[in-house]
Amino acid sequence: MKIENILDRKIPELKGSVSSKFKKFLLGAVSIAGLCLMTFVPVANSAEEDSADELKDGLENSIFDEIVVTATKRATNLQDTALSITAVGEQQMEMMSAIDFVDYVGAIPGISYTSIGATGGQLGDRNVSLRGLAATSGAPTVGFYIDETPLSFTEPKVFDVSRVEVLRGPQGTLYGASSMGGTIRVITNAPDLSGFEGKADVTYSNTRFGGNNHNINLMVNMPLVEEKMAIRMVGFTGHEEGYVDNVFTPRAQENYNDEDSVGGRISILYQPTENVTFRPAISYQKVKLENDGRFEVGRPRFQIESLLPTPNSERLILYSLDGTIDLSIGTLTSNTSYLDYDRNGKLDLTQLPTAVFGLPPTAPNENMTDQFGRTRFTQELRLTSTGEGRLQWLIGGFYSNQRGRFVQDYSPDGLSDFIEDLAGSGLPFGDDLFTLDEKSFNRQVAFFADATYSITDRFSIEAGTRWFNYNVGVHRIASGLLNGGPEDVTRESEDSGFTSLVKASFDVSEDFMVFASVSQGYRPGFATGAPPNPPCVTSPVPAGVTIQEIDPDKLLAFEIGEKATLAGGRLTVNGSIYYNEWTDVQQEQLLACGFTARTNGGKASSRGFELEISARPVDGLLLTAAASYVDAHLDGDVATLGGSVGDTLIGTNDWQIYLDATYKFAVSDGVEAYMHADFIYLGDMNFTYPNGSNGIPALDRRDGYHQLGLRAGVMMEDDLEIAIFATNVTDQVVNLGSWSFFSPLSQYTVRPRTIGLNVKKGF
Repeated sequence: MKIENILDRKIPELKGSVSSKFKKFLLGAVSIAGLCLMTFVPVANSAEEDSADELKDGLENSIFDEIVVTATKRATNLQDTALSITAVGEQQMEMMSAIDFVDYVGAIPGISYTSIGATGGQLGDRNVSLRGLAATSGAPTVGFYIDETPLSFTEPKVFDVSRVEVLRGPQGTLYGASSMGGTIRVITNAPDLSGFEGKADVTYSNTRFGGNNHNINLMVNMPLVEEKMAIRMVGFTGHEEGYVDNVFTPRAQENYNDEDSVGGRISILYQPTENVTFRPAISYQKVKLENDGRFEVGRPRFQIESLLPTPNSERLILYSLDGTIDLSIGTLTSNTSYLDYDRNGKLDLTQLPTAVFGLPPTAPNENMTDQFGRTRFTQELRLTSTGEGRLQWLIGGFYSNQRGRFVQDYSPDGLSDFIEDLAGSGLPFGDDLFTLDEKSFNRQVAFFADATYSITDRFSIEAGTRWFNYNVGVHRIASGLLNGGPEDVTRESEDSGFTSLVKASFDVSEDFMVFASVSQGYRPGFATGAPPNPPCVTSPVPAGVTIQEIDPDKLLAFEIGEKATLAGGRLTVNGSIYYNEWTDVQQEQLLACGFTARTNGGKASSRGFELEISARPVDGLLLTAAASYVDAHLDGDVATLGGSVGDTLIGTNDWQIYLDATYKFAVSDGVEAYMHADFIYLGDMNFTYPNGSNGIPALDRRDGYHQLGLRAGVMMEDDLEIAIFATNVTDQVVNLGSWSFFSPLSQYTVRPRTIGLNVKKGF
């Protein structure tokens, strides 16, 4: 099959949405990349005959160095780690002009994400999944860490970040219950005891349909006590101009969804002796949206008719203390952390009185307030073996105590009196249409152990297990006409059990490893409010039920993988195939009434592959290609959500393709230049099951989409870099998530084409 036909079948957006010249350029680029990879091996074989010094020089002139990861809770080389892991390094993120998660997510094979939740797509509602295991309800299926600290998924800015590690497959033995599909770890740069350094990073850009943006980042590293203590301070501020226009008269406003962010991080490294280190840190981040960024489907591009403002904000403060002590039997590591997180927003429900009661637009109305807060204390203590013996082991314990509160209020002032004047009687609960005050807690205790034994110099066996106990509860107070009246319900549940892992790895040669694993994943159950019946007369929840008990779900995963380093280190080929069996799946789906239904959805399975290739065919040129495919579907009917055997699971895309090329070359003495391009394709995704369809395509599914990024710059010997860049070059409009709740259908998308200038200066 010709490559044109492949792209037309797998990337249909290229038809009609991209110019003929660009399509020819893309096809040419892909063809050249393929030829480079196919013809490179014999070239590299001849290079192996060159001297070691020449090979060393060639590797030093490449863009990226080898990456050391700590995914196994000990430092290992990426290619020597028997695990399906992608490490997105700091330089790669800079080349992608990445600011946060959305900007680099496409480089991670097997990942899916949406940006709309049950409350309507505010900040913090991103749903991230790996290998088809989408958490449409309940706890995340993907664990998220900043350094050693676990927290619910957020979007930290990635300035002064060493790398992002993405571990695919169940990581329950080392990382706990929320790592059923995998774990994402953001690794920040630690303070450096060796000397003073600093970095300033300034970006100015312009967004199509929007306006001018700016981001300013600053890092300072400074020793406080020679060879014993250093401090690293990071600060950032940014403004992203909105691109959605409010066309409601008299509140018409262009660029209605501005985003402002501010934050920073202070970290201290204290090493009183060679065997003891402490690293206290505090991180702060606040993001404010003038409005939540939705635009109405069916209107001219990026327009919405919003009667009232819908501002949103998100604030995160994270305190942490890491410590290590080198003992005679191993390294003792402690992590203590405290998270304080809150999110505030407003939902535009101003058309609800008209839709429900048939009232004129002059009826009293207002937005629904939406507030969510969470605090979480965690403590982990582990002892890790050291040395080069055949047996490597790790034991540890974990404790977490989380408390949350979710408050919603929709009580249009004067609405009941307005209806009474029209109809002779008011509403049964006055102006109170819906109020909710829901408090929750989640306490977990766990003990874990992992051991790897090298039977021979080439063959190793690893076994790990984790015992856990959790206790969760919710106290729900709700009222209002849309809630069917008042309720005051408390539910608690407790469970304990084990998750385990068995893995074998074999070094076929010094540069070629194969591995296979069988592992388990687990998510705790929970209690949640049920959609009211009425008005959700089609709801799967019987009338009178106000709270639901959702059971735990479990995963059994099988994987075979390989890692190959070829051509003297100039070519790496990493791949894996997997099969997952998922039982008692916790699922959630948007109902036509606007509320969500949650249930345990029987059985499901996912299978697929991932392939990552990196090549340095000549000095200064790095080519990267990654592809993944997942087939995730139901193995049993889920009648309550309209799902049948064979239906594709909600919230997961099938194909993913990532292509990346960077070329670095000398311009003159002390001046180097580079050119970079990255291409991302994410495949189709379903938001509902076929028989649970709302009859509105945008609410049911998202078509696959692609994005192209370009960057070019110069680097000077005084550590000055100047670059121009463009993101979303083809200006794709992507349905990241749609929403309709007594209002016109609206959706969220990625930022339109943005072109800018970036200047970095080290000192």
